[in-house]
Amino acid sequence: MNIPHFFVYCLVFAVLFFGHVAAAEEPNTAETKPYAVVTVCVANMREAPRHAAEMATQCLLGTPLQVRERRSGWSAVTTPGGYDCWVTSGSIVSMTKAEFNRWIEAPKVIYLKNYGMARLAPSEDAAIVSDLTAGCVAVREKEDGRYVTIRFPDGRTASILSADCTDFETWKRETKPTAEGVLEKAFELMGVSYLWGGTSPKMLDCSGLTQHCFFMNGVIIPRNSSQQAKVGLSIDFSEGFDRLEKGDLVFFGSQRVTHVGIYVENGLYIHESGRVQLNSFISGNEHYNRSLATSLLGVRRFIGATEAPEIVPVAEHPLYQLQP
Repeated sequence: MNIPHFFVYCLVFAVLFFGHVAAAEEPNTAETKPYAVVTVCVANMREAPRHAAEMATQCLLGTPLQVRERRSGWSAVTTPGGYDCWVTSGSIVSMTKAEFNRWIEAPKVIYLKNYGMARLAPSEDAAIVSDLTAGCVAVREKEDGRYVTIRFPDGRTASILSADCTDFETWKRETKPTAEGVLEKAFELMGVSYLWGGTSPKMLDCSGLTQHCFFMNGVIIPRNSSQQAKVGLSIDFSEGFDRLEKGDLVFFGSQRVTHVGIYVENGLYIHESGRVQLNSFISGNEHYNRSLATSLLGVRRFIGATEAPEIVPVAEHPLYQLQP
């Protein structure tokens, strides 16, 4: 072995050895900080702790999470919808139980516009701190005329228009799912592009659309279409669509459920397929989609299904409560 090769081997050994030691010494936040809150507008949650892994879902600013494990810049978390996934540690703030309870107790606002900006000062010309989207939640620091100063979980502060948000506690207490409310939110998203795993007005997948529309109406529902198809009240559609009501979820597939939409009326439904759009079950209608019309597998009613344990008001979800 010549000298240059010897030094190369030594360098490789040192990198591997000390890298292993550093990784082994990384604190396990699941033990010391078992909770977390999303601190970016939209956090991408993946199936494995690497950027190339499949995107599982997304969580919005202010979403509370349970931390199960931390590994090399990634955190394994459980979302309020019960989804286990991985998120970059920089997208969240890990918290002790005491820190998490302070977050829960703090006065907060929920952002209502589909898109907006949080700025460094109460001015439309001020520098941007972060983008925002409907469903983002942040601590309310103070009100200053037309503006509210908010605080992100990581401590950043910014200003947003008071008209674009509302008190989170009041919203949780008073917002109830209605067919009109769910459909109004869905139609606000008309034309939004498709993204596998997307759950925000930026981009969506089919079940991300339904989940987001129900969340903005005060309830948390399961994440995937196959999970959503198992809850709520089953509606018989064998003799047509007379029994369907506005806001019912319609499920499609061949051997299993792979797609979901929201029923509008008169055979029309709104869903995310390439973009959020209208289609119809009725042949001859300008929105008729034969492929989907012939693959309808089920209809479920979530609105009014108060006894379904999988349909949880935000105000009653354990992760939105003080932790004992």
